[in-house]
Amino acid sequence: MRLWHIDLIPYLPKSQLIAQWRELNSIYRKQDNHILINYVYNYDKKYLLYYSNRVLFEMQRRGIKVKSFENYFDYFLGVGYSESEQPLRFIEHNDEYLLCNYYNLLEKYRRGQKDFSQEEFKRLTDFVNGKENRGVDALSAIHDLCIDYDGLNTVDGLKSLIDDIRAITEDSLK
Repeated sequence: MRLWHIDLIPYLPKSQLIAQWRELNSIYRKQDNHILINYVYNYDKKYLLYYSNRVLFEMQRRGIKVKSFENYFDYFLGVGYSESEQPLRFIEHNDEYLLCNYYNLLEKYRRGQKDFSQEEFKRLTDFVNGKENRGVDALSAIHDLCIDYDGLNTVDGLKSLIDDIRAITEDSLK
């Protein structure tokens, strides 16, 4: 269970977007206690409402039908936000979290997730590279390294990949 970084919502594959709506509904119904989402309970509900509306907007934009809004309406009864408060962002949705989410999606892409095309992944990578804004295209270098890497089937190969990624990252932060 996770809430994807708010800025990645337009770039999520369809299956992750639909799963995000399911996970939001689980929060609305049960107020789950899960290490990856517990932070939302430290905020006013309007933050989750804003996030939820971003997910719903993206689903609507893609023509994905929502079967029920019952949990949404029950959970957010009496909650609202004004345009002057926007954007309401969880502080946890920072650049580091964006990269964590990117690498999670990179793995899904590399493993052949059926609804994650090369064009969609490139769009995601281009967006994340723009967020980096460091002058060094480290994320693209790491992406290319991972796409072309054949050694993941051995522990030594995986260690080598991690060392290469570490070196690229350290160079880009200098």
